Amino acid sequence: MPRYALDNFVIDTDSARLWLDGEPVDAQPLVIQMLAYLTERKGQVVSRDELAAHLWPDVQVTDHSLTQAAHKLRRALGDHRDWIATVPRKGFRLDAPVKSLRRRTGPPPPPMRPRLHGRDAELAQVEAWLGAGDRLVSITGPGGIGKTTVLTEIGHRMGVSALFAPLGDATDRQDLCRALAGALDATVPGDVAVSAIAELLRRRGPTVLLLDNFEQLAKSETATVQLWLRACPDLQVVISTRIALRLVHERRLALGPLPLPEGNDATSLSESAAGALFLERARAADPDLQLGDGDIAAIAALCRELDGLPLALELAAARVRLIPPKKLLDTLGRRLHSLKNARRDAPARHESLAAAIEWSFTLLDAAQADAMARLSVFEGDFDFDAAGAVLGDEALERVEDLLDHSLLRRLPRGRFGLFATIRAHAAQHLPANSDASERHARHFVERAEAGDIEAADVDNLLAASRWAALRDDGLALRSHAALMRVLRRNGPIAAALPSLEAALTLPRPAEIEAELRMLRADAFRLLGRREEAARDLRRASTLAPGGDLAGRILHAQALVHRDNADSARAEEAFETAIAHFRTANTPDLESRALREHGELMCQVGRYADSERLLSQASALAAATADRAGLAAARGAMGRLQHARGELHEARQGMEEALAFLEESGDAVLASVALQHLAPVLAELGEHEAAHEALDRAENLQEQTGQLQLLAFTRGKRGQLWLAEQALEAAWDELSSAVELCRQFHLAGGEGTFRSSLAVIHARRAEDEAARRELALAQALLETADSALDLLEVHLRRARLDAASDPIAAHRAAAQATALRDRIELPPDSRLHRELVDIHRRLDAAAFLSMR
Repeated sequence: MPRYALDNFVIDTDSARLWLDGEPVDAQPLVIQMLAYLTERKGQVVSRDELAAHLWPDVQVTDHSLTQAAHKLRRALGDHRDWIATVPRKGFRLDAPVKSLRRRTGPPPPPMRPRLHGRDAELAQVEAWLGAGDRLVSITGPGGIGKTTVLTEIGHRMGVSALFAPLGDATDRQDLCRALAGALDATVPGDVAVSAIAELLRRRGPTVLLLDNFEQLAKSETATVQLWLRACPDLQVVISTRIALRLVHERRLALGPLPLPEGNDATSLSESAAGALFLERARAADPDLQLGDGDIAAIAALCRELDGLPLALELAAARVRLIPPKKLLDTLGRRLHSLKNARRDAPARHESLAAAIEWSFTLLDAAQADAMARLSVFEGDFDFDAAGAVLGDEALERVEDLLDHSLLRRLPRGRFGLFATIRAHAAQHLPANSDASERHARHFVERAEAGDIEAADVDNLLAASRWAALRDDGLALRSHAALMRVLRRNGPIAAALPSLEAALTLPRPAEIEAELRMLRADAFRLLGRREEAARDLRRASTLAPGGDLAGRILHAQALVHRDNADSARAEEAFETAIAHFRTANTPDLESRALREHGELMCQVGRYADSERLLSQASALAAATADRAGLAAARGAMGRLQHARGELHEARQGMEEALAFLEESGDAVLASVALQHLAPVLAELGEHEAAHEALDRAENLQEQTGQLQLLAFTRGKRGQLWLAEQALEAAWDELSSAVELCRQFHLAGGEGTFRSSLAVIHARRAEDEAARRELALAQALLETADSALDLLEVHLRRARLDAASDPIAAHRAAAQATALRDRIELPPDSRLHRELVDIHRRLDAAAFLSMR
């Protein structure tokens, strides 16, 4: 096997394994494969196309997938991250000391059997139980979860001791005995079959008896299995069944779904068990299958839509040779009937997904079937209180029944869930006049209003809002107000739009319509759709009767003006809204408006006004014991202190705010706090802590779907790499950030990160490219009211031109000076010191030229 030493790293390029000082490096296999490929081509520039073709064969991926892989590889290499060089517009190159190690000799390893996707832990558990002497193991789960496949693999591993008996067609004791006789290759008399089978099993010696599809016998023939166990001391039994046996000394393994892709990229898909199974079955159906990025994203979505259910994945994958993945995803509304098995040897219960599920439903009594239909109103998982709200007094008994039938899943933290495919089938049995949906909606709205909603409840709150949107005015408003409060904390904001738009299709009382429009405007603004937000707010202002509602509309309009970089109109709207809130005696709203007004003043460089407003917001929040408002004001004051260069005070304030946000579970604002904290930590010299903060921010933003915020996290990481002189890593992150900013029309962010790209060009002696980036950055920042970042652009232009164009450098320095005077830049701040230094350098150069 080719092995190489890279300083204190050792890599095996065949197996893609990496060690550091003798210890394995914890990194994704694809990341190590990337290093292995570059190692074998040490010093060569490997094009992006070539590298993508090696890492993702038969799949077209975007540059972003490679950029992210390179970022993860650099993180894995730690202090040696600069080994991975990005060659702009060409590809990547390994710049590392590479030494070839002696190849091992000897016979090749024996060929390995293909492993089951995602079932290693389950197989190891069953083997451990059997090895420890446990005699009865049941493997439970719904139809299509892969019980037979796991049971077959266990039999393969047990070797000659295994005895496999399929029971799919067995309905009584005689059928059970006939199946065992067939497995034993024996003939037994019908009237003494049970005892005859026992004697045959006893004579056979150590045996692992595998009984497949036992569910239709679970209520009548468990005693027969126990008799065989008592009669045969060397017998162990492993049973696959949809219904729990509930026997003493039974070891029960409940099979869950296959692990799902975490993202929509090729790496996430291929490294997940569900994605790997789908791709394997799709390529078996069509060996010439070619997949692009859109196909990969659609397949990842299919895996999630089908809940990682192996049978559903296999049936869907077989259709990819006829229907493109995106089209197949669109047809999943008819998932139960469209997913049919093309295999001629498939059992009848697996002829289609609908048949597999219907087989489980035939084993339910009337009360259990009714409970199953009522639970179909849930989306996502739920706790027992929610089940009780929908099922009523019989909830405990019915939940236990459905768990035993493997139709309801027991999840961590006392929660329950339904596979989407099973839910869809159950919904077909829900009567039109059922009150289950209303019970469900009222329960989740009331919980949201009480602040008792977890991130896991968001899907059910969305379902409640969709149901309420087309019904009475009060519940429609309550549900959407609660929904927006939750989504502001946990995202994704876009999820609120469909039901808000549905709610606004019906005629409403003026005040209700104004409230709904204001909620939709808030969603539009957070998504960067500011024109639509402004339009909704204008309509709402004509409907509002005045008072508190009028103040909230003005406040919302101020935020839109701020985001549009219209600071004058934003300031006017903030002041009017604050006056409304003061008159209406709503201190929580007044405190928030004061804080956001103060943040605007900081952004435009009016630090004294910012401090006054933030101090008022903080005092008001403290007087009313508003912990959330106090934390937000403290965080905003930290950002002001950072702008002033008061780093230790800024850090303290930001960390206090972050601690509260994490305690309260506000994922969105916690990610923002981490974003702002990272540059402070970097300026204090704590670069590793800064990287960690940005990693945590990115994870939260990906979880909550906050791509606008993600743009700034990537940009700040790029700036951090730049400060550490890691130019390739900085280039990748800043380019990604610029692209996201362009996508969401974030002029200030785009300008800021283009300014940093200009620094990279300058350090590569690409002065003209640097000037172009700075010109673009200046134009963008002048429209964005981002004073400090614009000042930075002028300083960078002055430094760039100091040697080659003194006139242009003096002009840029003069612009920086004028801006400094306007924004109250503190004398001891970094930017002020840099401005003084550039003037000194320019004046010295001018003096020398006169001599």
